[in-house]
Amino acid sequence: MNFTLPNMHQSRFLHMAMAALLGASLQTLAAQDKADLKAAQVLVKDSNCMKCHAVNRTKNGPSFKQIAARYKDKPTAEETLVAYLKRHGALKSTDDLAVRNVARYILSH
Repeated sequence: MNFTLPNMHQSRFLHMAMAALLGASLQTLAAQDKADLKAAQVLVKDSNCMKCHAVNRTKNGPSFKQIAARYKDKPTAEETLVAYLKRHGALKSTDDLAVRNVARYILSH
């Protein structure tokens, strides 16, 4: 078996390819951590959440900004809010990803 070290051009190409793959992977992970704002807004509207909540002001329930402030810097914020939304049962979806997306949307305020 012959093993040869890559020449400078091959080595540079490999480094660039690995950097591109790493960058793409990090972008994918970052996108998964962010809310799909449009989908969350549609589900919030369809579920009539805005009847009791608003983004910036208190109605019958706290505003999204107040909820986000309450959970700020808490490592379990997303999980706690997902569990609450599922228990509350007001969302017109029980799909875990959809509920998690709404939680991320609320926490983004």
